[in-house]
Amino acid sequence: MTLKEFWNRVYSKPRRLRRMRRHGLEAMKAFTKAMKDGGIPWTPVYGTLLGAIREKGFIKHDDDLDMGVWNDSLPGGLEHLHKTLSDAGFVLKHGFLVDGGKFAREETWTWHGLHVDIFFFDTIEGDTCRGYMFYPWKGCRNCGESIREHGGLRVVEFDLPLAHDREEVPFEDITVPITKSAEGFVVARYGTTWRIPDPTFVYPRPGVVGNRERNDKLAVRVPASEL
Repeated sequence: MTLKEFWNRVYSKPRRLRRMRRHGLEAMKAFTKAMKDGGIPWTPVYGTLLGAIREKGFIKHDDDLDMGVWNDSLPGGLEHLHKTLSDAGFVLKHGFLVDGGKFAREETWTWHGLHVDIFFFDTIEGDTCRGYMFYPWKGCRNCGESIREHGGLRVVEFDLPLAHDREEVPFEDITVPITKSAEGFVVARYGTTWRIPDPTFVYPRPGVVGNRERNDKLAVRVPASEL
């Protein structure tokens, strides 16, 4: 175990969890209101979506919020999305862009220090969308090392159910809109045992979904000022 990994386990991770417990629901309420006021369709994804349909709230070991938007359903484009969230008090921290954002992008915002990650999905056909996730290149221990040695992160793409149609579901003491393909989405990412909590889960788990390694692409970290 490296010094950085030790520091993350004994200090950084517990601190992120405390921040999540303190500000998570507050951030969810603010995000839900901002997107509704801005007329921007969205849905929780990944761990936040799993929590919504399994726990009716946050997963205990989750330390950030995962939100998804559809590239073809962004009224006013990125400029409107950025203004909507900034006006609501969210702060854009950084992003990862592939081909300058033309191929794929991911953005990290903060709310009182809590990370809110926004994932952008491309509609392929019907309720099927294409998503992207970024990981350290193989042989690198973390994202920082991958960026130093390769200039960015490797790109994995996959197709999965993500209907634009949504329904309101209970989440803690509020309701949030989630995709009507929620169960299909979590099965694709977590497998058929998604109802059983697994705090050891680490992306990407082989065999869960048809991950496609895009070795011809590179996700480059970009500061907020350039997004």
